[in-house]
Amino acid sequence: MRVKVAKMLYTVFVFRDAFIVCIVNSLTSVFAGFVIIFFTGFLAKEMGTDINHFETGGFHAAFGVFPFAFTKLPLSPFWAILFFLMLIAISLNTQVVYVETVATSLTDRFVQLRKYKWLTVLVLCISLFLLGLTLTTRVRCRKWVHNSS
Repeated sequence: MRVKVAKMLYTVFVFRDAFIVCIVNSLTSVFAGFVIIFFTGFLAKEMGTDINHFETGGFHAAFGVFPFAFTKLPLSPFWAILFFLMLIAISLNTQVVYVETVATSLTDRFVQLRKYKWLTVLVLCISLFLLGLTLTTRVRCRKWVHNSS
């Protein structure tokens, strides 16, 4: 489907572009899964243990398998720096998308907030930061609610 964008001299192919993004995203995830499994197998062989001994996903993959794999590559500091810069970029991108989605939803629901979009985003970021502190520190909501130690 072709969508004409007002006051622009080109045509945007919305469905084609969305389809390409979905396919590339899925193929990247599949490729990353294979890489993790292969490097986990290599790590198991190097350590002389069974592959079932290792976790192949989540935190262990990002901070256990990949750093070990980078030590085996030529120019290992370069690849390690690129990998961790990629992790930072992905996490920042994810946070921007989440905050922008919620802020847009709020400004669509409450039209009077549109004039104060920057303030809405600021309050949302501060609120999510404070809520996130309960997940990353030993302080839990239980202490605040029940007033116990």
